[in-house]
Amino acid sequence: MPVVLAILPFFALIFLGYAAGRTRLFDATALKGLNTFVFYIAMPPLLFRLAAGQPLPAAPWRLLASYALAELVTLVLAGLLLLRRGRRDPADAVVGGLAASFSNGVFMALPISVAVLGSTAALPALLLIVLDSLFLFAAAVLALELLGAGRAGRGPRLRLAGLKPALLNPQVLAIVGGLAAALVGLSLPEVLEQILDLLGRAAAPCALVGLGATLALGPARGLRGEVLVLVALKLAVLPALVWLGGSFLFRLPDHWLQVAVLAAGMPTGATAYVVARQYDRLVEPVSAAIVLSTALSLPSVSLLILLLVPG
Repeated sequence: MPVVLAILPFFALIFLGYAAGRTRLFDATALKGLNTFVFYIAMPPLLFRLAAGQPLPAAPWRLLASYALAELVTLVLAGLLLLRRGRRDPADAVVGGLAASFSNGVFMALPISVAVLGSTAALPALLLIVLDSLFLFAAAVLALELLGAGRAGRGPRLRLAGLKPALLNPQVLAIVGGLAAALVGLSLPEVLEQILDLLGRAAAPCALVGLGATLALGPARGLRGEVLVLVALKLAVLPALVWLGGSFLFRLPDHWLQVAVLAAGMPTGATAYVVARQYDRLVEPVSAAIVLSTALSLPSVSLLILLLVPG
């Protein structure tokens, strides 16, 4: 139980942000400013320092392969279920699959994993964030472009431009830069370290409050059956697949397996909504799935922790 209590402050900050949004203490303009500060100013220093302080493993491929395989299976399963429910457009299936497999990594999986499992959880969590951005997001965008889900007349050059949000994401760049710094043994000046530390300390609380306000001000409407399907896949099926693959197929070390399963059990990340809006596919169901999966993640993540962490 003390381990589960460790995650309550994170959800308390989300609820605080939600209350601020519902009472209009935060309006859309204020929320945009807060999210911009987190995304471009506060979070990259935090991720850079975390990555730069990690000893690099010799072969993280088993972690990445086990997680990517589980995500692909979940994405395909979600797409097939949506097609069976009457969604005739394969592009809808891709967007729904992304909502069922893309976790909220930076704002929830990373801080909660470190809080519950210790500082050694940072590296595998960071690697999974990079995997999601450079593999799952990119694969979904490419699939949507190949299916012709973008605007009419897009050519191959513009299709490649659709990958820019993943390749130029400041958080991904910060993680990759930090890992590179760790690889070459780069040491920053003390004054710069202090500046990055101050900015990084603001990242997590601001991000969680902003997440709550975003949920309050977001356009989520209705809980259709397909929303429940996406949420069940995200909170239950994906972590189960990660555990099965990591335990029996890739035989991950216990600590890395715990991080991977916990990351898989996090609610749907906002990136899925960004893609849904960009291609105008399943916008309301994906938005509702983010809200519902976040609301249900307190009991579901608590259960995962009880199952994964002895005592």
